[in-house]
Amino acid sequence: MKYLLRIALFFTLLSGEYSYSQVTITMGVQNDISLGWSTYNSAANTNYQNTMQFAAYSLLGEYGGNKNRVIFNFNLSVIPAGSIITSAKLNLYAISYSSLNGHFGTSNSSFLKKVTASWNPLTVTWNNCPATSTENMVTLPQSTSNLQDYTNINITGIIKDIYENPGSGYGILLGLINEAYGNGLVFGSSHFATVSKRPVLEITYQPPYFKLEGYVKYANTLQTPLNNVRLILMKNGNIPVDTLFTNTSGYFSTNIDSDGDYTLVGNCPLPWGGVNSLDAMLTLREFLGLEDLTGIYKKACDLNMSSYINATDAMMNQVRQSGLSSGFPAGDWIFDNNSFTVTGPGETTLQVKTLCTGDVNGSYSF
Repeated sequence: MKYLLRIALFFTLLSGEYSYSQVTITMGVQNDISLGWSTYNSAANTNYQNTMQFAAYSLLGEYGGNKNRVIFNFNLSVIPAGSIITSAKLNLYAISYSSLNGHFGTSNSSFLKKVTASWNPLTVTWNNCPATSTENMVTLPQSTSNLQDYTNINITGIIKDIYENPGSGYGILLGLINEAYGNGLVFGSSHFATVSKRPVLEITYQPPYFKLEGYVKYANTLQTPLNNVRLILMKNGNIPVDTLFTNTSGYFSTNIDSDGDYTLVGNCPLPWGGVNSLDAMLTLREFLGLEDLTGIYKKACDLNMSSYINATDAMMNQVRQSGLSSGFPAGDWIFDNNSFTVTGPGETTLQVKTLCTGDVNGSYSF
């Protein structure tokens, strides 16, 4: 296992609301591949997996020059979606291996850059190394001894960017800033025999405070899921905090960062419909006490928004069916089961129902 979870989750009551603690995890690299170049062989086109060193160096050998960089990445999918990364610290540990007796040279300052294009750990080489960005670049200073460990390297900017924008961040490249011969930083790789000498990343993040997900379905017999329904998430009645759209399954999701009373205000792109003479009759029967409609079906009767059902609602239904009216005071669509309260960290799944106003029997044909 290349990562170890150290979780400290607890809730404290503060000013009437919960305070959600942060989470710290440590992990090893997912892939680390040496990228080699040489003046006397095909090293630049060779894929170097499983090397013991995690190194940036440039040196002269018996047959010419040799250079090395490292491309590596981490499995950030272990961090819950919607989290906020607050800290990312890389720890690299110096080694003496083969002919490389730790760090060397008087100009071995190195860089850590974000890789901006995808790469294959089985085929990546010096020559086909993907592009990098200097944004959030981190500099490793000149070493002070040959076995100096570089710990708590702040790479928060790079890791946060890769996590939040996975389509534009694919790992990190380590290399010398000045690849003049006679300089290098030499650390243990993820394959080094001594586990304590392998690279370790420590990440601290704020998990999502509250996860909301659900489905929007038409309140008919088939419970038809509705696509591209816009849902405005309102807090405490009048504060818009997010806008969501359903997918083809009617599914939506978001993360909420504070306590409060929330309502999803829906808007369906489909045209109004499904209303016929039976709906007007059902509305009138409800008014006369001959029906016992409940929930969204009763709500669909209240076309004039009077908060109770009367003969006017039945008449308005018939008038619009005949083409003498183009709308109702209640609008074209109504939603139900769309409110909830957040009183601490957690999650909820809403089954949001919707009807066209006046479609009391849910007969809209899709």
